[in-house]
Amino acid sequence: MRYEGFTVKMALADALPVLFFCGSLLLLSRIFSSTMFYSGAVFTVLAGLSKVLWKLFLGFKGRDVKLINRMFVPLMTAGFGLMVAAIIINRSHINISRLPGAILPFPQVVFFTLGAAALLVMIVLSVRFDRRSKGHNWRAQLVNTVLQAAIFLGLLFTVI
Repeated sequence: MRYEGFTVKMALADALPVLFFCGSLLLLSRIFSSTMFYSGAVFTVLAGLSKVLWKLFLGFKGRDVKLINRMFVPLMTAGFGLMVAAIIINRSHINISRLPGAILPFPQVVFFTLGAAALLVMIVLSVRFDRRSKGHNWRAQLVNTVLQAAIFLGLLFTVI
């Protein structure tokens, strides 16, 4: 499979949502402590970094390192699976009645609403996604960056 237009600039732009996600995880660690959750977070971050590294190889060398590209889905699946399992297992330690008070005040509500909308757009994009298309990748990266930045900012205002 040939990937045209995958540049170093694209790889670096793809690192932004990974950085925002890491920031969100650091903020969440202040309010939710679970080794299983942290393990899932590490897998998820490694998935994002694998995609960045794969695009760097394409951008610098024009080389498709298939092994790195194929790591994304299993790492992401395992990561989110562990995080969801940790939430389910530790649900007795989560006070769900505090959730509206955390996400509904201004400006959190704006950021979390924007994040939810971006997540819906990501789902639509994933159904129609052409992995080889430079344009599709840029659109997905932009939406993912908005999604991760919005969640990070919503959490930042929630925690501070």
